[in-house]
Amino acid sequence: MQAFVSAAQKDIISAAKWLNSQGPWSVVNKTLIPPSRDIHDYYSLAPYWWPDCSNVHNSTQLTEQQISTECDYVRRDGQVNPDRKMVNNTGAFASLSAAVFYNVLSWRITGQASYANSAAGFIDTWFLHNATAMNPNMEYAQVIRGPKGSKVGTREGILDLHNFAKVASAIQVMRDAKAPAWTTARNSAMVAWSKRYLTWLLTNPLSLAEKRAPNNHGTFWYEQVASIQVLVGDSTGATNTLHEYFDGIYQNQINVTGDQPFEAVRTRPFHYRAYALGGTLAINRIADYLGWNAWNITTAAGTTVQDAVDFSMTLTDAENNDPSELFPSVAAIASHYGDPTRKYATYLSQHLPKYTAEAYYFWDQPLGANSMASIPPSNSRSRNATSTSSTSKPTSITSNSTTIALATAAPITNNKLPKSAAFADRPSIMAALMSPVMIGISLWVAS
Repeated sequence: MQAFVSAAQKDIISAAKWLNSQGPWSVVNKTLIPPSRDIHDYYSLAPYWWPDCSNVHNSTQLTEQQISTECDYVRRDGQVNPDRKMVNNTGAFASLSAAVFYNVLSWRITGQASYANSAAGFIDTWFLHNATAMNPNMEYAQVIRGPKGSKVGTREGILDLHNFAKVASAIQVMRDAKAPAWTTARNSAMVAWSKRYLTWLLTNPLSLAEKRAPNNHGTFWYEQVASIQVLVGDSTGATNTLHEYFDGIYQNQINVTGDQPFEAVRTRPFHYRAYALGGTLAINRIADYLGWNAWNITTAAGTTVQDAVDFSMTLTDAENNDPSELFPSVAAIASHYGDPTRKYATYLSQHLPKYTAEAYYFWDQPLGANSMASIPPSNSRSRNATSTSSTSKPTSITSNSTTIALATAAPITNNKLPKSAAFADRPSIMAALMSPVMIGISLWVAS
């Protein structure tokens, strides 16, 4: 086990080094300005909306400006318009949250203060410094362009910040382990910012519409809100938020077969199934952090998140999909429910023989009851090798991995993980846009 965990630790440190070579990130770093004309407002374009210029009747080639303002936009589910990268606050925040998360883990693994200092500095740039800070709202997230488009964002845009769970988890680790980098002044400022954003989430019509979404969008709304409530010290509010999720939209999210009907009808059903599972697993881990067990809560059909993962594992070959999106969820399920028949370990090892070198293997311990005993340790990987150099991008940053942070002051060793694991967060749906994404760490992690 020591060699396995050591390989996973190297993956985490490699991810932190690579991300540190890319940052810092700020919401103000964009060339397109939101309708508010305030560069501090978060801004993104709706990913699945494409221009249909048949209404323009032009005789000459349209400019980009004409296309975005004169052409109608139509929705193509699951097909990401590459124009979305014209303003990449989405990718920047995904990278920022991953950097904060992996740097804090690297600090706990190595004891090197430079990693915690980097994490704190990244937080300062995105949230706290007056010149670079984001306004605490998502009023202009996933804006639809065109003459009939939205003048503000859309409810779906709230999803852009679901990786906040990684940031909140990393902060909790620094608090609990008393990181010198996480000063009282910095903590107070971050809590104040988060309270303002939480108020927006709980009152704005766009956000409340997203809350009602029955699919992964609603799930990640609850995950995001609960993680922020934990961050600001409102454990009662976070508990109530999670109970509302399990008593509400969760009840219809997994049917009697274990399938997820709201994801199965999408154009990329395997992807959306795996993505949605990350949100539910993160919520379960937030519940763990708050002191109550939600893993065996059943839906109206009598099924659990384990049934949903088991069902998704049967679809990989049938749907000709890359199973890697599901790996973090499989590891998380094995870690919680155990793996007496080695079903989960076999699935992972068949698809990714060196999965014990993946970052998520570090926080998903124990990964089933001694399920790894027969797999030889290795520091190599079956897919693109991860270097400890900061010049190459570690594969874990773009893979669907689940990260757990370790909210404890106890030292992290190669053969024993601290017991307090909290949340996890799911990789960003925009990973395809080359946005480094990771997962929540100490408190809440999704898969």
